Amino acid sequence: MEERQWITARRNELDALAEELAKQLQEVQAERDEPAIESGC
Repeated sequence: MEERQWITARRNELDALAEELAKQLQEVQAERDEPAIESGC
């Protein structure tokens, strides 16, 4: 039972990390796109 609890906790940590990374990726992509929009490229 202890192993199952560890796996569940680890999955929750990984889900939270994946969500944070997805958010960061969106921010990076938005920032990278900004100069192209502003300069008209």
